[in-house]
Amino acid sequence: MDRNAKAVVPGLCCAVVRQLVGQGVFWLAVLLTGAAQAAPKVGEVPPTYVGVDAEGNAVDLFGFKGKVVVVTFWASWCGYCLKEIPVLENVQRQAGDGRIRVIAVNIDDDNAKRRQMRARLKDFQLLMTTDKDKKARKAYGVGGIPHLVMIDPEGKLAYRHVGYDKEMLPEIVDELNGLLEEAEAAAEP
Repeated sequence: MDRNAKAVVPGLCCAVVRQLVGQGVFWLAVLLTGAAQAAPKVGEVPPTYVGVDAEGNAVDLFGFKGKVVVVTFWASWCGYCLKEIPVLENVQRQAGDGRIRVIAVNIDDDNAKRRQMRARLKDFQLLMTTDKDKKARKAYGVGGIPHLVMIDPEGKLAYRHVGYDKEMLPEIVDELNGLLEEAEAAAEP
């Protein structure tokens, strides 16, 4: 993707990079979360199940067709993840529900930690789910976190990033802006 292309979400690249660099993110190690199954490949339709919402309802991707979907797997003990969640919340707010849906899948095994994090992030607009049964993790082939996938408006896996750090941010932002451009072009009459 052309790094000089106009950002669909004005200032997204600079805002995201500044926010993470300002938080002192200089490196990241992949944190193992258990054995992973084969992950869906780019271009394939990913698994639809992405966890359970705060009310205990299963969340799937069917309702988000036509939007860009970002799914990130995270845990309270992952320092980078805790820095990424507010950045993704900012993306959700800037781009809006009509264009994008950010889903943060919490993989904490400790119920108390999971409830504590949900309470701490209660005002966030991104969709928070939990994956207590590890079903979403296994379906997406999550073997380490952070683990982020981007799904295009047609419902196909467009990009996957595992164990990324601040050096990857310009590329991730370019990919996200490209997907948002595709969504806008497809929506035009």
